[in-house]
Amino acid sequence: MLETANWIQTFFDLSSDATFIFQADQLVVANQAGQDLIDAFDLDLDYLQELAHTAIAQQQSKADGCYDCEIMNQLPELTVPVDLPPDHTNPLRYTMVYRVLIADDHAIVRSGIAYLIDKQPTFQVVGQTANGTDTYMRVEQGDIDILIMDLSMPPGESGLITAQRIHEHYPLVRMIILSMHEEQEYINKAIHNGAMSYVLKSSPDSEILRALTQVSNGENYIDENITLTKKDLSQINFDGVDVNLTGYNSLSKREREVFPLVALGYTNKEIAAKLFISTKTVEAHKANIVRKLKLETRADLVRYAIHHHLIDI
Repeated sequence: MLETANWIQTFFDLSSDATFIFQADQLVVANQAGQDLIDAFDLDLDYLQELAHTAIAQQQSKADGCYDCEIMNQLPELTVPVDLPPDHTNPLRYTMVYRVLIADDHAIVRSGIAYLIDKQPTFQVVGQTANGTDTYMRVEQGDIDILIMDLSMPPGESGLITAQRIHEHYPLVRMIILSMHEEQEYINKAIHNGAMSYVLKSSPDSEILRALTQVSNGENYIDENITLTKKDLSQINFDGVDVNLTGYNSLSKREREVFPLVALGYTNKEIAAKLFISTKTVEAHKANIVRKLKLETRADLVRYAIHHHLIDI
């Protein structure tokens, strides 16, 4: 057994912030980021300790050359460098693989983006959706790190509203808007609603890759072809409530899911099947929606949805 007392100051990273050290022959989590990583990947600290002993022993015995890190590939959802230089003091260094969901109403666009992303070592496409409702339901499953989403996915809920709902209920999901809309109104509203990045579909592939890199580091990114003025920043950071949407903002989470489907003419049975609820529950939600919005007919609801850009047709 390697004498770990000599390695108390030997640190190794499982991310840019997560740090672990050896103390009295035991592997210890040195900071909160380390504990967060353990929890996120359900890692076994004893198992990590065995791998650490092996890696350090290999590094010590092969000080004149690089050592093989293949044994590290057993860790889930992590990528490992094949070799490390002999003077490398951090024998275990990993990069998270970010799970990406692509939402666009054109299958050929989704396929092209997926092909581009899956060639990147730290990103993996785990799902594709074609409308706002399905996108929100896919995010609900809880395994999405980054969402790349179009704003217009007719027929269905506006991507601006989908972004708002996702940011409200799943704020840890990092959103990149990939859209043909160059109008400042769309850009400002998307960022205000929680998007970390806005990329134009007319831009080269490099822009979406830059956006992925930035948001994975917790930073915002705006397409290099977009210019934000002080007025734009003021609109983005405005926290006031749109008085015209007071009724809509009072809808519950489930009522907001039902709303666009009703506006698009889905039957109670179709809505129930799509949202995995009973038809009676659908009827109750519809009644609440009409009451809260002070509407009388479905035609009124459709006009309301279109007027406030809540759905795309």
